[in-house]
Amino acid sequence: IPEKIEEMPVRELGSSLFRYKGKIETVVIPDTVQSIGTGLFESCRSLKNIKFSTAITDIPRYTFSECKSLESFVIPTHITNIDSGAFSNSGLKSINIPDMVTFLSTKKYSSSAEKTEVSGNIFWGCKNLETVRLPASMTAIGSGMFSGCESLRSITLPKGITEIGESAFAECSSLTELTIPDTVTAIRKGAFNNIRVKSLVIPDSVITLECSFGLCSKLEYLRLSNTLAYIGSELLHDKDYNKQPPLKSVNLPAALKEVRPGTFSNLESLHELIIPDSI
Repeated sequence: IPEKIEEMPVRELGSSLFRYKGKIETVVIPDTVQSIGTGLFESCRSLKNIKFSTAITDIPRYTFSECKSLESFVIPTHITNIDSGAFSNSGLKSINIPDMVTFLSTKKYSSSAEKTEVSGNIFWGCKNLETVRLPASMTAIGSGMFSGCESLRSITLPKGITEIGESAFAECSSLTELTIPDTVTAIRKGAFNNIRVKSLVIPDSVITLECSFGLCSKLEYLRLSNTLAYIGSELLHDKDYNKQPPLKSVNLPAALKEVRPGTFSNLESLHELIIPDSI
């Protein structure tokens, strides 16, 4: 991309400018460029190498979505924000996210109103993604952030995150290790659907647990947060009650007042159940 066109500096690259340009393999963006639009390289399936302008600070929505040949990408230190779906369904195998990066997405809800929320689906569908380094400054795992990352085996969650979003790790069918920091207060629906961990500890900091473990086909040991006052009967079953984890041991939270009907239905491997005096 040239620095100038007809003696005018190139300052901006518009949305979807190179979308579906399937033969592009290498792109160099000059330092004159200060911003890029959404979906800039979306579905550039041959894209392998990118050199970013040092003036760019944001990676907008769907910038590298469907870039199947993009196996690695070094996020420059001048990048401060990554928006929703930025690398979704790409060929990434590994990613290192610097500590200064935030994950914020601004969406318009009316002609005048805008709302900023945590970016979602950033690495959704990255089937080859094996290793991820998350920034220490991270405060939440956005919805669907790693959903469908079938090759992801383990990940270290930064101490300081307070929420794990809806379907954040859904269908991470190779994920066998996961430690949840004791700063997390909420885990949303479908966060762990079809992960393969054998043991999972929900720290006592968690007061909202919306997810079900019914599709965790390898889960044998579950330690629930003692601050949970309510757990639904679907906690250990899928929505149709057709599947249950092979749980051997589970505790009931100390703050719990009632066990709902069907909570432990058909858990044929359950050997140990710890019931507190509060029930």
